[in-house]
Amino acid sequence: MRTAAQAQARARQATAGVAAGSKQFGRSVWRPFVKLSGVLWLEITGSFFALIAFFTGQSLWVHRADVHATPLNPTAHQHFIVYLVVTIMFSWFAVTSFLKARRRSRSS
Repeated sequence: MRTAAQAQARARQATAGVAAGSKQFGRSVWRPFVKLSGVLWLEITGSFFALIAFFTGQSLWVHRADVHATPLNPTAHQHFIVYLVVTIMFSWFAVTSFLKARRRSRSS
């Protein structure tokens, strides 16, 4: 009886040790992986936002003369304003996405 109770106690200790070890292993492996994937996701989305800002900036440059064409062609002026707003908006998204990625990568 005594040896069976001792064996059962040792088995419980071993099970608890394995559970604690696997929990620590999960923390040490998954936490950096989750942090890295979050930073990578922010950088990828920031790159896409920067590409959209770049291409709308090109269209903004092409239509830069339309800023003075309000009486002649109001639609061209409206397109210029839309390109300007979209370029500023996506530039802001790109910058803030990269800043968030930098902040997240430096946090502990």
